[in-house]
Amino acid sequence: MESLISFMQQHRYLGELFTFLIAFAESLPIIGTIVPGSLTMTAVGIMIGSTILPPIPTLSWAVAGAFIGDYIGFWLGTHYKSRITEVWPFSRYPSWLNKSQAFFEKHGVKSIIIGRFIGPVRSTTPLIAGLMDMSIWKFFAAALPSAILWAILYVTPGIILGALSLEVPHGKATRVILIGFGCILLIWGVFWLIQFSFRQIGKGINALIDYWWDWLNRHPKPHRFIQWITRRPQPNDHHQLTMMLISAVSFALFLVLFFMVKSHTAFTQLNPAVFYMLQSLRNTSTDYLFCLFTLLGSTPVTLGYAFILTAWFTSQRDWRTMRFWLLLITLTVSVYIFKFLMHSPRPDGFMDVSHSSSFPSGHTLRAYTILTFAAYLLCQRIPHKLRPLIIWPTAILIILVGLSRLYLGAHWFTDVLASYLIGTAILLLVITCFRRHAWQLEAPRYWFLIVFLVGLFLPWLSYSIYDIQKLHYATTPAWPTAKTTIEKWWAAPTPFIPTYRLNRFGQPIRPFNIQWAGYADEIERRLRDSGWEILGDHLTLQSAAQRLASNRPEYHSPIFSQLYRGESPTISLYKKMKKDSEIVELRLWESGVKYTDSPKPLYVGSIDYHIELPKQYSMQSFSSSVIISNDAIKELIPNLAGLRHQIVVLPDDRILKQAKHLTWNQKLLVIWDL
Repeated sequence: MESLISFMQQHRYLGELFTFLIAFAESLPIIGTIVPGSLTMTAVGIMIGSTILPPIPTLSWAVAGAFIGDYIGFWLGTHYKSRITEVWPFSRYPSWLNKSQAFFEKHGVKSIIIGRFIGPVRSTTPLIAGLMDMSIWKFFAAALPSAILWAILYVTPGIILGALSLEVPHGKATRVILIGFGCILLIWGVFWLIQFSFRQIGKGINALIDYWWDWLNRHPKPHRFIQWITRRPQPNDHHQLTMMLISAVSFALFLVLFFMVKSHTAFTQLNPAVFYMLQSLRNTSTDYLFCLFTLLGSTPVTLGYAFILTAWFTSQRDWRTMRFWLLLITLTVSVYIFKFLMHSPRPDGFMDVSHSSSFPSGHTLRAYTILTFAAYLLCQRIPHKLRPLIIWPTAILIILVGLSRLYLGAHWFTDVLASYLIGTAILLLVITCFRRHAWQLEAPRYWFLIVFLVGLFLPWLSYSIYDIQKLHYATTPAWPTAKTTIEKWWAAPTPFIPTYRLNRFGQPIRPFNIQWAGYADEIERRLRDSGWEILGDHLTLQSAAQRLASNRPEYHSPIFSQLYRGESPTISLYKKMKKDSEIVELRLWESGVKYTDSPKPLYVGSIDYHIELPKQYSMQSFSSSVIISNDAIKELIPNLAGLRHQIVVLPDDRILKQAKHLTWNQKLLVIWDL
């Protein structure tokens, strides 16, 4: 590897030429389909990140190659026109051109920009642009930004990987690059597999729906159902049947989920895992942001929005739309009967917890049905090319409302999932019925856009100004606290602190085997003077590179900060043992215990051995190291001269069954800095 780097540094023009040729070939019609541009440009990025190639000239060559390749495709389309279809391979595979032409007709000039990132049409879109007589200046205006964006996006992962390789010790760069390149290749392969699978599933579902439609039409009794859902303007529109089937399946899944929650089946074990994970990500800034999103689904906002649209339909005498609008609202409200059929307690541990049933999530359901149907009505009144500007923001808002209910701890995962399921059933039922007859628009099409936006944002922002502070207070985690005297704590330290620290999924991850009453700066200074070092608990560019390059345990702290009571450790230290493959790690958190007769804080934490595994064992366990809590406290005792300390053995009833796998001798080291 070092010899290759030395050669490339002496002949940089070869790397720049390689970059140009790859970008050029990747943009040519047909040839670009078989050139693995994403992988080769990642390799170019690695050379840029590791300073083998200069960034600006290399990126310029990549842009030039991509742009020239696109222009050649455009020129071929402009000059050969329909004769292109007579040339192999288009003469044998006309679908290649047909797909690109359909894509171009749908997206116009935008297809030059976005088509470069879509496999099937990547290299033939410029050819179709020329064949369809696009203006050369419009083509240049789209092709140049597309080439720049493509070059930057495709080399960026490689640049990061190359930069990582510079942060590792000499001789380890090859390993870092190979591991990183393998990860990029794996991600690319998984993404391609997902795309391929969805395409095949979609084709299979369409074929199945066509078969069912024909079968139902041939039989008298089912034919009545088909007649009822048939779209009068387009009698052969099979989407009506598809939507009804999805509606029925969604409602059935909702009922299944209802009984699973009622019976507390294994599926509901996802609830605490999702809850604890999202609570571990909380901070003040995102708390306010998610409070804003959750207010979008609140009763005053959604009912206010529903009233505004009802008034609009009335003023326009659009009685048919208003009937279906009121039907949607009625069905949405009727779902609340399930809250009375089963009382599901909400997550606790917050300043103000609602006592109403948690299942299903009313905020999520109201936002989903009302906003989606309003967006559907709006999309019928505006051109097709503008519809994504309504569909995508609406979908994002609806997802964020559901996520906010989970993030703020107002609902369980099954509550939000149930709302999406029953909401889908209601929406597709109403839309299927609404589509049965032709719809005559009498109002100006863009007036409804103004009503849609103003009617939504006016009540939302108004109510947010009024209620966001109260909501933020109500959803603030209320961590339990305890008060005692320092002598009582010393006499019986175990009742005040949990036995284990939980991980981000709510499962015991490490025993608390140390309690230390003292000031953090004095604790850290004492241990640093005794040879302890700062443990890097935060992921940085340098720590990521060291993690890839070495199995030494001090480089393999958890990627995410370890939390207790929602906070990272106040103190994180480690001490090397006689073997380089072993260290002792100490982490201390604020305990939440306050002494009534002393200002000193009490810290609680874990002290563990962190041992690097031999290569043959690390390959078998998929881990490079192992954590052992058993008897690690003895490594700290020699550093406690002048401090009062004792070892307490916890009784068996304090040991949780789900924590039996943790290696711990049930000893707790208690330290009092007098």
